[in-house]
Amino acid sequence: MIDLISLAVDYATDQALELRVHQALDESIASLDLTEWSGEYNAAQLWLAKATLLERHEHFKEAEEHLHGHREYPDIRRRLIERLWAAGAYADLIGLADEGLIHDDRYAGLIQEWRDWRVQALEQLGDTIALREATHELICDGEADYLSRWKATFAGDEWEVARDALVRRLGQTHEDRRTYHVLAELFRSEDLIEQLMDLAKEDPHRIIEHADLLAEPYPDPVVEAYRSTILRDSEYAGGRGLYRRLVNDLRQFGQVSGSAHAQDLAKEILTLYPRRSALRDEFHAAGLGLE
Repeated sequence: MIDLISLAVDYATDQALELRVHQALDESIASLDLTEWSGEYNAAQLWLAKATLLERHEHFKEAEEHLHGHREYPDIRRRLIERLWAAGAYADLIGLADEGLIHDDRYAGLIQEWRDWRVQALEQLGDTIALREATHELICDGEADYLSRWKATFAGDEWEVARDALVRRLGQTHEDRRTYHVLAELFRSEDLIEQLMDLAKEDPHRIIEHADLLAEPYPDPVVEAYRSTILRDSEYAGGRGLYRRLVNDLRQFGQVSGSAHAQDLAKEILTLYPRRSALRDEFHAAGLGLE
């Protein structure tokens, strides 16, 4: 239905056809069950089609009023925001985004989208204080991508003071996955290797994740993290697909901690599972575990 009506909008080239398509759009919207997600989605597409039809026939003011009157639909709010962005109307954009944050507070994806638009508009306006507050809020909610934008709002020694305050705040909840990623990204970008190790030390997977920075200053924990993880995975591995994954893990281990460690571990695994001929074949084909 949506595609057919959109096609009709394209071919409504005179006033008579325009009126007929408007009538068809109104009838289609009236028939929708707006209590269902599909009904809301289709309604938004049909309202957008009406606005497009109005604009095609140069009823620009009416089309704009029409869109604003139905901005409770995310697709329409998005269209309005994109137009404001193109027009450089950043203050108005922030107003629409703030309204969306209230209206769509049940939908995490939309909340993230409206907040991101808000941050972009604040950057364009050069409102440093508001941008600092907005990005800080996002970071505390686990959005590590905003760290560089937040940092850019500080000058000189202000940054280290703010950074350390953030670490103290988030450090109390670093077991949360999203908060962990914020702290990890912060420590990596700031070259705070000791703090990164302290963050990762309780979880071998975290140590492996940051082994590129941790292997040199903390060789023993990194070696042990790889050993324990690969040995555990080898216990449950079955089939050539999983054996090849072990090969890749051993290669990574060798690149980070030295080939001797990887070779020794490959030999240990082959000793533990002498009957896994396919495992031996995969290891030897990769040059691992050879006598």
